[in-house]
Amino acid sequence: MIEDRMKHVESEHGGIDWNELQQHGIDPQSVTDLSSNILFVEPSDLVREAIAKAAFSRYPDLDCGQLRKSLAQRHSIDHNQILVGNGCSELIHLVARTFLQPADDVLVVGPTFSEYRRASELSKANVHEISSLAEDRFTVSLENIETELCRTSYRMIWLCNPNNPTAQSINITHLRRIILTNPQTTFVVDESYIEFADSTESMIEIQSPNLIVLRSMTKAYALAGLRLGYLVTASSQLNSLIANRVPWSVNEIAQAAGVAALQSQPHYDDAMKCMKRQRLRLIDEIEQRGYQPLPSDAGFLLIPVNNVGQFRDQLLSYGLLIRDCRTFGLENFIRIAVGDDEANSRLSAALDSIPHDQYSER
Repeated sequence: MIEDRMKHVESEHGGIDWNELQQHGIDPQSVTDLSSNILFVEPSDLVREAIAKAAFSRYPDLDCGQLRKSLAQRHSIDHNQILVGNGCSELIHLVARTFLQPADDVLVVGPTFSEYRRASELSKANVHEISSLAEDRFTVSLENIETELCRTSYRMIWLCNPNNPTAQSINITHLRRIILTNPQTTFVVDESYIEFADSTESMIEIQSPNLIVLRSMTKAYALAGLRLGYLVTASSQLNSLIANRVPWSVNEIAQAAGVAALQSQPHYDDAMKCMKRQRLRLIDEIEQRGYQPLPSDAGFLLIPVNNVGQFRDQLLSYGLLIRDCRTFGLENFIRIAVGDDEANSRLSAALDSIPHDQYSER
């Protein structure tokens, strides 16, 4: 069981902390951020044009109609199954706020994204957490979830597929069976990293009123600064979510950029293919330097190391920011995003300068 965290305190996430860099005397512009799981790609020309032409002076479309229709076309579903939000984090909190009541039992399969727990606790739910084990390479055990469902009538179960930070995928055939045989439980499946995977299957096409699928445009379309995500669910669930949402949370620029990104799909598909080649290269180069990254279905690698904080500081001194996974409850792991050729070369050079015998776990 992962150690319980302080309730209602804002969670730590990846990304540049300007205060930290200032304390270290490091120019943020000189730092290569490998702590966030964003595709290393420049915006397409269409995205740049859409941002430049966005109408700042008017309110954005409350229902994100054009973006929802573009997303519906991409997934071959009805646009009335889609709700767009200001990143998946907003949608996670909206789902919890809409469907959870005080004292509801909620299951989180960890180690995983901290906002599932935090959003549930803010709704005063009772959060239970089961952990996938390191010796099983953090593979999510659906059998353990079935066992938990026999013990407790869970109102909601949160799953991330592929999971953050372990980069492992779930067998959706087995999961679909669990979902259909437990209609009293709402299953929230976060597919924020699914575009990075080679063979992970999406659950968007599975029509079940107790399933909510989260997707991110932040990651695969490199729109982190604009914040853009969406969920797919049954229309009955969607109506309840709409009744609880904050109006105009998705600004005009984000909506325009999202539509343009979908229109530029080949641009991002090519970048994703490049990322997957870089992932293989990075795994090889990290292994050559004495480290043992776990297999990955995402755009990042989970790597066991000793002296995590010191190792992170060492790389930061070379202008490389990585994720300390102690915030996930993993005491001896770091997470490194797969960068572009320049970023990965910079990382390899830095690792050559660090005594790996001091940090590599055997």
